[in-house]
Amino acid sequence: MNVTGIFPTPLAHQLLTLDTQPFVDYAVELEQQQPQGVREGGWQSEQLDLKTISPICPLVEQVQLCVNELVEHLWQLDCAATLTQGWINSNQGHAQLANNWSHMHPGNFISLVYYAQVSKYSGDLIIEPPHAWNDYAVPEDSIQELNPWNAQRHHYTPTQGELIAFPSWIKHAAQPNHTNERRISYAFNAQLLESFVNNK
Repeated sequence: MNVTGIFPTPLAHQLLTLDTQPFVDYAVELEQQQPQGVREGGWQSEQLDLKTISPICPLVEQVQLCVNELVEHLWQLDCAATLTQGWINSNQGHAQLANNWSHMHPGNFISLVYYAQVSKYSGDLIIEPPHAWNDYAVPEDSIQELNPWNAQRHHYTPTQGELIAFPSWIKHAAQPNHTNERRISYAFNAQLLESFVNNK
């Protein structure tokens, strides 16, 4: 039979040419200022002010450029999307941050994560298929070899300084950190501009 792949799911990634150390230092400093963010397995910051926090302005600018590129060249939309949310996740070594279980980001268009401090064994990003029925229909132990048609999860091992982007309606999770060093990441959400949405 002839087979045509339909409704593909993009997973974009790019190694940014930024020094990661200022973002690690800022995360450590902010954790001391926001002890209320401490939770099982690590710490999560409050929402970041993406327009005024000078230590992360270079990162925000690069992330917004990547959002622009995806909207224009991948989705080919005649509108713009802008970053509306950002926060920091800091995962302790040999632990699982409580909010790293499978979830999605409702009401957003593109979700992104930047890895300021990460190593090979500090935990993969796990992307789940949008249809979510493979687990029900296909017994995992019957799969002889994984391919794009039968995969029930996609594991992506991030590199330090790497930015990863995917649609916000895709469920995702992070594996536990299996190293002695903290995994520090910056998460972002982007939405289509309100003027565009209201005109539809």
